[in-house]
Amino acid sequence: MVFEIKKQYFSLVDFLIRPMTAAIYTYKQHCSFSGKEKDSETGYHYFGARYYNSDLSLWLSVDPMSDKYPSLSPYNYCAWNPMKLVDPNGENYELIVDHKKKSIVIKAYYMVGENNSDAYNSASQAISFWNNLSGQYSYVVNDGNCNVNYSISFDLQVATPNNIPSDLNENNYNRYSLVDSFEDNNVNGTTYINSINILDSQKDSQTTGPHEIGHSLGLSHTYDGLMEEDGGRLSGNKGVTNNNVYSIIKNAQFNGTSKSTDGRGIGTVQESGSRPKNFNNDIKTTVIKHINIEQ
Repeated sequence: MVFEIKKQYFSLVDFLIRPMTAAIYTYKQHCSFSGKEKDSETGYHYFGARYYNSDLSLWLSVDPMSDKYPSLSPYNYCAWNPMKLVDPNGENYELIVDHKKKSIVIKAYYMVGENNSDAYNSASQAISFWNNLSGQYSYVVNDGNCNVNYSISFDLQVATPNNIPSDLNENNYNRYSLVDSFEDNNVNGTTYINSINILDSQKDSQTTGPHEIGHSLGLSHTYDGLMEEDGGRLSGNKGVTNNNVYSIIKNAQFNGTSKSTDGRGIGTVQESGSRPKNFNNDIKTTVIKHINIEQ
């Protein structure tokens, strides 16, 4: 007989009884605490940013983002609120693809601190820049017979710890914070994995927030437009290019394969309906922007 003990419920008990029962119980343990896989070499659970010892119920290192949240213990999990929050695993946004309706929705949430109106307003302004692009672009697929057009829209939202939408999950969650300074005085904002930090003096900037949101959607620096290193301030071109939108779609994890490993956002995909031929073929697809011609 094989007994399976779920360590997320009985980790301390298991720690106490395991030496006495090693010859009796056989464990089937691949994913345990919070669904994270156990590292067979160390015996710890790997969360991407740090390891967790489920036997002792202890983190082995501090939260790498702990300096951004001085009011919380650096060893906390989910801001002491695991009933509502999850520990993000490096995935920042979702593509919701409806093949029947021919639509692609780019969805993400940006969490700010409770009662932090400055951060909330800054994040709201930044996501509005992207949401206002909804309907301006199409994803075009050549299925071998004709071009199939998918409308593209953005659904980016701001959330707070006391106002968490029901569909917020580890695949579309980011943190958005204001900071007083960076070590490099030339830096106005940073994005790493799921954490966006904006210099407080840039909280109302028309480019800094949207630029960092772009990184959370998987974009790297480019040579034109909003995603220039300076947000397009020097060139005067602060717009989003077709290639930017195309990259957001292509950087997502079609077929479960991540295409970003350098700290930029990673996307996941929810699909409904049947894919047309060549839907994820880099050669047979493109993004176009609609041009309004005034009469």
